[in-house]
This record gives sequence, C-alpha cells and structure tokens, in this order.
Amino acid sequence: MIKNILNKVKDIFKNKKIRNIIIILFVVIIVIIIMILIFHKRVRKEDMNTTTYDDIVNMVNDKDTFLIYYYNSKSSNKYNKEIKEYLDELEIRYFNYNDALIKREEYDKLLKLINIDKQVFGMPSLIYIRNGTMYANIINIDNKEVVDKFIESYDLYTVK
Repeated sequence: MIKNILNKVKDIFKNKKIRNIIIILFVVIIVIIIMILIFHKRVRKEDMNTTTYDDIVNMVNDKDTFLIYYYNSKSSNKYNKEIKEYLDELEIRYFNYNDALIKREEYDKLLKLINIDKQVFGMPSLIYIRNGTMYANIINIDNKEVVDKFIESYDLYTVK
C-alpha cells in the first residue's frame, strides 16, 4: 500500500511540468504564510491598547479625560517603543492611535474633532483630552524627558 503511494508520487514528480507547478505552489503558500505571521505579529505587538476613531468620539462625547499617543508604526521613529514603555511604566491612561491603520478622511475628522490644526501637527505626539476637550498636546516627541515634562506640567499622573 505505502509502496504504491510512493510509486505514484515518484511518477508525478517525473513529469517536469507537474513537479514545477507543485514546487511553485508550495513556495507561494509558504511565502503567504510567512507574510501573514509577520504582519499579524507586528500589528498585534505594536497596537496593544489601540483605539479607534469611534472610540475617541465616544470618549469625547462622554467628557472623558485621557491621553492619545498618536504615532505611525510604519515610520522609522525609534522612539515609539520607548515612549509607549515609559507611559506604561508610569501607569497613565493612554490610548495608541496608529496612523498607519487609518484612512486620510479619518485623520482629518480626528484632528477636527479634537481641534488640532493639521498644518502644525506632527508625529509622534501626545494629545491630552480633558473632560472631552483637547487641553494640550506635544508633537514630534523624540525622548522620554519631553514626555516627562509634559506629564508634570499637566499633572497627568492622575489620568488613570
């Protein structure tokens, strides 16, 4: 039985056309699986605690107080991870908002909602929403010290 199956497989692989098609299909399937795993791991790892535009609208309408860490995971900004880890360390309530995952219309609507001029907006940034209104923000963050000064200036240790 097993010998028959092995002989059939050998016969199939003797035919060059079929063998090449099988090899190409196998390679394509492996590449697709690898790409899915890499993308899934990257998005899942970087976007923990990620919020959506609708979530922000609801929090603004509910007059919540919170921070938004606005960044782009596709950028080469090496500070994204450092700043997120620092905010986690301080146990401050913040939400990731990944620009790489949104459409341009949503970007425009968000900046309009929280009253930020898109001509001067930059990433990464921290946006402080207090009682549903944009109270303060910092843009183009490049180190923990800038974040620390911002947090101390607005006593954001209480945002939990």
